[in-house]
Amino acid sequence: MISAFVILRLAAILAMLAFVLAMPEPSAIAADPDAADLAATGEPDAFFAGLDAWRAGDLKAAHSHWNKAAAAGDADAQYNLATLYQSGLGIDADPDAAATLYAEAARRLVPVAAVALTRIKRAGYGVDIRAQDALDYLQGAASRGSALAQFELAIAYDRGIGVTQNHASAALWYQRAARQGMREAQYNLGVLFDEGLGAPRDHEAAREWYMKAAERGSAAAQNNIGYLHEKGFGVPQDMAEAARWYRKAADAGLAVAQNNLGIMYHYGYGVPRDLKTAITWYRSAANGGDPGAQNSLGLVLANGLGMPRDPVEAMSWFILAGDAPGDIGDQARANRDRFSAKLPSEQLAEARRSAELRQAKINAPDTGSGGWPAPRPLAPKNMGDPMIAAQRYLRILGLYDAKVDGIPGGMTSEAVATFERQHGLNVSGLVTPELIRALRTATGR
Repeated sequence: MISAFVILRLAAILAMLAFVLAMPEPSAIAADPDAADLAATGEPDAFFAGLDAWRAGDLKAAHSHWNKAAAAGDADAQYNLATLYQSGLGIDADPDAAATLYAEAARRLVPVAAVALTRIKRAGYGVDIRAQDALDYLQGAASRGSALAQFELAIAYDRGIGVTQNHASAALWYQRAARQGMREAQYNLGVLFDEGLGAPRDHEAAREWYMKAAERGSAAAQNNIGYLHEKGFGVPQDMAEAARWYRKAADAGLAVAQNNLGIMYHYGYGVPRDLKTAITWYRSAANGGDPGAQNSLGLVLANGLGMPRDPVEAMSWFILAGDAPGDIGDQARANRDRFSAKLPSEQLAEARRSAELRQAKINAPDTGSGGWPAPRPLAPKNMGDPMIAAQRYLRILGLYDAKVDGIPGGMTSEAVATFERQHGLNVSGLVTPELIRALRTATGR
């Protein structure tokens, strides 16, 4: 038996961007008569008013503030309002409203909106938005340096979603995001080197990228490093080192790593042989949905190895694992057929019911720390567009009296220059990281 090495390409993105996405009708943001000119109303910045309300748990007020700001052309507010429509927080979920708002914010160069729009289109929403427009927004955000957009564009090329599949292009965009420290991109780039896709197979290069991702907490990368050590790919074969890396990933809750560690203990590879410990890891992995562990646990239970024999539970695991493709599924189906002939009909029915309940639990949404969080509104510093952030901060300071839309122009440059003069900075009129830091300090935001 060998370790069940599984290469995963991570498509879901960072905490802020886990979507089963959704979209609004234009009227959802255009109907408020007070939204025409926020700058003239004398009220506090509506975006930050909405953010403060959101943080205080007042979803209705957050929606009201962001609705006004979004209708007035505030791109960040459009994004945050879209997350409310997408998730149904404080309002009825409306996928079409979310997609429309994401598209508008993406058009105004908000990188996270371009990624969100791409994902919501993949989910089947936003049918009135041209796929090419969504791709153009994503490519633009990636070219301007957004690691999120670079990663999402790499996913598109890796899988051939909306573009012609091209692993070389995927590797290019993964690498750009990886160099910015995105662990998911580092991991996926390692996978491409591991498989020889888009570049010659290179286990040493794969391990280097896996190590970067592992250092940032990627359990999948830790598992794959373990596999490289187990097989001696790019490094000397070292079972003890393989078990050590499998343990890191297993402790993090990765089912495939738990199964791999179970195998190591089952056969004494790199660790003392310990069937009881192996069974503990098999069970954790089986409950996490790993078919190899489900099949192994079924065999242990069917034969009474290291634990009391339980043919009904064994059959339930064979049934679950039998749905898997490839060799594991073939083995599980063969075991299922062999052992089912020995079970009375009532026990076989019980095993099937048990398998259905287990599958339902495995398929249940992950609400813990291991899953991607639901979409949430963001502060300006997390939106990824310094021009929009600068306009917002300048407006709070009373130096900019126009839309916060990310479109550079004379009013923005003049406001920047005025701020620089007032604070003894080198007067350039340009939006730079240093300027954003000074603006945040001046506004307390």
